[in-house]
Amino acid sequence: MDEVPFYTPGHKRGNLNLHDDERQTHVNASLHPLLALDVPELEEVDNLFAPTGVIKQAQQLTARLYGAATTMFSVNGSTAGVAAAILATCDEKRALVLPRDAHQSALNGLVLSGAKPVYLPAHLVHGGDVSNGTNAEDVEQALATNQGDVGAVLVVSPTYHGMCADVKAIAQVCQRHGVPLLVDEAHGAHLGLCDLLPASALQCGADVAVQSTHKALGALSQCAVVHLAHDARVSEDTLRQALLMLTSTSPNYALLASIDSARAAVDGDHGKRVITRATELAIDTRRRIIDDVAWRCLPSDDPWKITVLLEDADSWCGDTLDDFLCDDHGVVCELARNKSVLFAWGIGSTQEHANRLVDALGLAREAMLSSSSAYRQATATAAMPPLSSANFSMTPRAAFFARKERIPLEQAVGRVSAESLAPYPPGIPLVLPGETLTADMLDALKAFARQGGAISGASDPSMCTVRVLL
Repeated sequence: MDEVPFYTPGHKRGNLNLHDDERQTHVNASLHPLLALDVPELEEVDNLFAPTGVIKQAQQLTARLYGAATTMFSVNGSTAGVAAAILATCDEKRALVLPRDAHQSALNGLVLSGAKPVYLPAHLVHGGDVSNGTNAEDVEQALATNQGDVGAVLVVSPTYHGMCADVKAIAQVCQRHGVPLLVDEAHGAHLGLCDLLPASALQCGADVAVQSTHKALGALSQCAVVHLAHDARVSEDTLRQALLMLTSTSPNYALLASIDSARAAVDGDHGKRVITRATELAIDTRRRIIDDVAWRCLPSDDPWKITVLLEDADSWCGDTLDDFLCDDHGVVCELARNKSVLFAWGIGSTQEHANRLVDALGLAREAMLSSSSAYRQATATAAMPPLSSANFSMTPRAAFFARKERIPLEQAVGRVSAESLAPYPPGIPLVLPGETLTADMLDALKAFARQGGAISGASDPSMCTVRVLL
């Protein structure tokens, strides 16, 4: 019997009555399959906030795959997962130890929790294009200096470019100090799933690991999982409550189903073979890029991230190489930076993808060396000054709620920023809320904006003005 849906949402399983045949045909063709899957918390599909059926089973299967005690699904991405992990471990009386170049989600967690940040040095390589991750020595020093005041340590591993921290060593440091270790593993949902890949954060001793299941695996964008380790130094109830606080009360079931589908695709012996084949193809593609078409690649721990490097002597910058590959050959990168271009592998990457990438890079090498190429010249973006970890006068939460004013950029030296200012590329915040602005920072931001670069977080994209605290 056909169902008569007297429940939300209003499209009633895709039955839009538009009273216009042309529009109705268009909507039916493009949206109806998706809308038909869009349902509320019906008994048959379970409830994310109190799972007892299929969602509970799906989360248990995911926990088993990754070796977690508990896994929770997030439809607000790793952004919500990381912020929830901070909320579950830190408050205004406790500090969070984290890398200075951590993701925006960590800043969100600091504002929500009120925790004081203790920033670890940012280890940037290749002209500031690439973050090299966090080391155990820096964590040890931060915990020793702030003994008894730290609620948690947060590290990012793997980084955007596939660099893995020594999570095992960092976990041992945290264990000695009795502090939980949170790992932003957004780019590493595939780690630990075959012998050719680095171990996952949980396998290395992390208490909480947050993974985006859409970045490398097969889930829809916005999907993530939050893993809690066995014997974790984090309360499961508090972590669950924190995640629910940051989650819509109307979660999309297509997103939830795609998390389970992504898990099923890499589970068991068949899943291990799938991950192994994808990894072998990524490794072979990197080899071909280096050996066959003479590009240098950034060494990385995760073979699913391939970063092609441009040398100082090269006449192209990353944006120019990206334009050539995309406009002329349909090869679209993940990220172009000053002297590097990142290509992200995934479970859907194929041999054809690999061949087109290698062929296009070969033609790019020829074009770059050709005096007649239309892509011959390129202007590199402005270099960024070193990231500061000391010029902070208040916590991000205090800065968020403080009174503010907008002033001309040239008058902002010595004032405290109310904004997070991240030149993109590279996308790492040069300035954070509560940080004192210096002349070097402002000169770099203005030069970057003048060259057409985007400043993420800036209320004035031209960088003629900036918001500061009163």
